[in-house]
Amino acid sequence: MRSYLKRFFDVAQKLSGIDTLLIHNCDNLSWIVLINEVSSEKKLGITNLGDWIIETQTKLFILDNEKSFYYAISMLEMPIELVKQRIEERFLNITKDFEAEDIFPFYEIVSYVFNYSISDYWFNLAFQWFEKFDNVQKSRLVIVLEKLASNTKFPQKSRHMIKKEFDGSSHLNFRKYEN
Repeated sequence: MRSYLKRFFDVAQKLSGIDTLLIHNCDNLSWIVLINEVSSEKKLGITNLGDWIIETQTKLFILDNEKSFYYAISMLEMPIELVKQRIEERFLNITKDFEAEDIFPFYEIVSYVFNYSISDYWFNLAFQWFEKFDNVQKSRLVIVLEKLASNTKFPQKSRHMIKKEFDGSSHLNFRKYEN
């Protein structure tokens, strides 16, 4: 994935003339903004090294491991269609070699919320994104959702949402999302 994101960074920078932002105290690290979050001053982007990065009002965070996506969950407050639209308007009219799903960490953000089930609020937003995923992405999260659906400490409403997504059965249907 890193090499793909590095390639996107290089192409976007060359073709679009989009300014790169230098990271203080790091001469060899720069990044481009993919999207600005509406409700706050967060920006999510890609570094020249092929990592996702998020800027808050006070800090930069490299999103280089599963738990680091905690800093990006507020992106869930934007509908997935709006995120895709903004990325496409900003970059994908420049080059058709990339798709929004390949350059934005949709899956990683949803996976973080499902794996660490922080709150019902974030779960519901993540589940809205999940419903828009293709079957390949969904299949990668089936096991996590199966655990949540059978966890009686997890809110009943959320467990029912999961079961409804999987044909209303008490056991999740893995075959539904096979290729």
